Amino acid sequence: MASEEYGNNYECIYADSFAFLLREVGTPNYVNLAVLPDGTPVSVRNINNADGCRANTEYFQGYDIGDTNYNGRTTVLTASSTVTPGVTYEIKLVVADQGDDAWDSAIFIEGGSFDIGGDLGVDRTIVNGNPGCLGTDITLDANLSATSATFEWLKDGVVIPGEVNSTLDVSTNGTYSFNATLVGSCEATDEVIIEFTVPPVITNPPEDILLCETDGNGIEVFDFSANEGLILGSQPATNFFY
Repeated sequence: MASEEYGNNYECIYADSFAFLLREVGTPNYVNLAVLPDGTPVSVRNINNADGCRANTEYFQGYDIGDTNYNGRTTVLTASSTVTPGVTYEIKLVVADQGDDAWDSAIFIEGGSFDIGGDLGVDRTIVNGNPGCLGTDITLDANLSATSATFEWLKDGVVIPGEVNSTLDVSTNGTYSFNATLVGSCEATDEVIIEFTVPPVITNPPEDILLCETDGNGIEVFDFSANEGLILGSQPATNFFY
């Protein structure tokens, strides 16, 4: 939360506040999640570093920081709540001005902070140095915490029949992705490139590489790529990582 009420001890006079309200659809009461661990509501009066009313300074980022046009702001705050899978909830965000008619406080929501999850991790490729080994499956995990999601998996954009779980075992090269749908039509998706490689067949034994240490520091650099041609023969070096 950022506010123009920060500075000149205005935070001791005004209490511009923020509420992050959650309720189960069909029930009358909201729960405010915009509170500190001790239950204190988030407001400029409750989070500041003013001489006259200093409060919860560990949650105050500072004055005139420069990354917004406001006189001060809190640190990044996280709102969370325990919810029941399969139940529909309603969220309401409220910024309240107090004591004057100046609309001079704001909430900045981090991009992607409402992401419901879903991450297949980094690409497993030869170029990245982390491909799979042919003959050993790689298990892809959607990493989606929701237990009520329905899944479909795709390889190179084509749906894989019968794959409806949150994990998928793969054994061939391809671009794999999932689509997950939750109650209320919320969706999550991600994709990852998977490549497999086979150990090289050593066509000729490597030759000894001998170096004499000349600098007196006990260190010499060995370039083992000199044996690459002997070991790989006609096998493309780009098929392997080392």
